[in-house]
Amino acid sequence: MPSLSFFIDERDAGLLLARLNTDPEVAFIVPDGRPEKRKAKPRRGQAFVVQEDEPKTEAQTPRHWKAVRTVDALADGFHSLWHVPAGPLPLVEAGQCPGPAPLRPLLGPSNDPLYPPIPDPWSGWIGANRFGSGCLPWIRLELWTRHQSYTEEERATLDKLVSFWTDANEQLVVSNLQWTGGHFRPAPPVTERWWNRMKSWIDRNTVRLRTNPAFWAFPSALERLKNGMRYYSRNFDLEAAIRRAENPGQRE
Repeated sequence: MPSLSFFIDERDAGLLLARLNTDPEVAFIVPDGRPEKRKAKPRRGQAFVVQEDEPKTEAQTPRHWKAVRTVDALADGFHSLWHVPAGPLPLVEAGQCPGPAPLRPLLGPSNDPLYPPIPDPWSGWIGANRFGSGCLPWIRLELWTRHQSYTEEERATLDKLVSFWTDANEQLVVSNLQWTGGHFRPAPPVTERWWNRMKSWIDRNTVRLRTNPAFWAFPSALERLKNGMRYYSRNFDLEAAIRRAENPGQRE
């Protein structure tokens, strides 16, 4: 499936946020009346370490969601985007599709829709914010801007810790923008055009480190990589590419 893998940090994040906020074809899926988090309590024993944006038990709890055109910020973790011209989003009950992993088309044996469309995403719905990788209007963004190790206070109070930052070393983790494309059936041309524009924007505003599979780095993240910061790139070796890379801000 088409994907764009890139390194980004907190200084670069505003660039990506501005690009998505000004895109008239994209909407963000956000909580609508999400219950407040419980107050953090001191941790006892071993930390609860995850590599997901939320524990599975939360992901399977019915919630109110809605589509919005813009957001003020993008937190680290998983985000659902809706490519509006590609058509409606399916109404998926919480727990049926806990993440982007299920690779099933949203059509039943008789070519009938497996899930009905959400009547009005702008007004909100109760269910899941993940729709199965067979959903063509669904864009998945996995964003990791953090690189610092957890502080002692965070280790003691956070409800969850992501394993990338539980040791003493700073580390950049690759982020990913993904779309189903034509994996199951012909992709909507309107979304193919949008995807190509997004890829062109990434090429213009970042540095390509590798092709097939492709990796990019935003300017501030690239500077950290060139200064020797550790990175996670799904086990692809990018050392030589990082040394050769020329940061756009340093070009004559």
